[in-house]
Amino acid sequence: MKKVFDVVVTLGALAVGIGFFVLDGAPILKIVAVCNLLIFLFRLIAMFKGNKAGKQVSGRTDSVGRLLASHSERLADWCDYRLHKTRITAYLTALGVTALLTVIGFGAGLTFPEILRLHIPLGLLMGEGFALLLWAAQSGQSKPAKILKRIEKNIRKEIPDAAEQEAFAKDLLEAGKEWEITEELKGSDPSLYGVVGSRYWAVFAEFGGVTIVDAARLARIETEKVAGSVRVNKVRTYYQSYHIRFFYQSAEVKKYFDKAVCFNLEETAGHFMALIGKRVGDSIPVTAK
Repeated sequence: MKKVFDVVVTLGALAVGIGFFVLDGAPILKIVAVCNLLIFLFRLIAMFKGNKAGKQVSGRTDSVGRLLASHSERLADWCDYRLHKTRITAYLTALGVTALLTVIGFGAGLTFPEILRLHIPLGLLMGEGFALLLWAAQSGQSKPAKILKRIEKNIRKEIPDAAEQEAFAKDLLEAGKEWEITEELKGSDPSLYGVVGSRYWAVFAEFGGVTIVDAARLARIETEKVAGSVRVNKVRTYYQSYHIRFFYQSAEVKKYFDKAVCFNLEETAGHFMALIGKRVGDSIPVTAK
């Protein structure tokens, strides 16, 4: 269905480009025609090119490189999904602005030929401009190669020592699918992916954020359900999230946690804690705040 939608819109851009190019009228018609022909060309290239990931790590044999490569397919699917949502929003934006200016033209008493030569191309030009800004903002965040680089950068930030980085990556690679969690919002938008290794536990956020917990250093775990509401433009929105905080061993009693992860779904938080329980049993105290 997604491919059919993209094909229809791509051919639509071609039809609009050709139609306005052969239509006599103001110079704006030619501008809109060129813009839509360019949209057709770029969409055609994108459809054949696809969303590739992992090229920069595919030849690496180190454990960190292999861990990043293992994320490539998941990230490619997620980025493709996000970009498809953005394309739909961008197309609807262009159509919405065009429809609005068309209604304004009819409301002003203009004939359809007059609207066709001014209001419709002007609406397309404005709408496609807004859509382009929206697309540029989202596409810059939804490139698998860039996200993989952020993941590697954040792994190095979490674990500065190179040898420990390799140990961490190897631990996660050897964990297996049964030790993985994925949190999905609205049915198909994965926001968090985690792995509970034998020593290291990691949660990867959607845009490259990484939280790594070293179980060998843990003193205790604290869980908390946080709920509340915010008012925006007289509309009150309720929210809730599930926090898991990790406290490392220390000579003094710690008031603040060393690591923390936050889930939007209780089911995901419960699954994550269940996997932790399988790894450590009752050796690490868990308290609910």
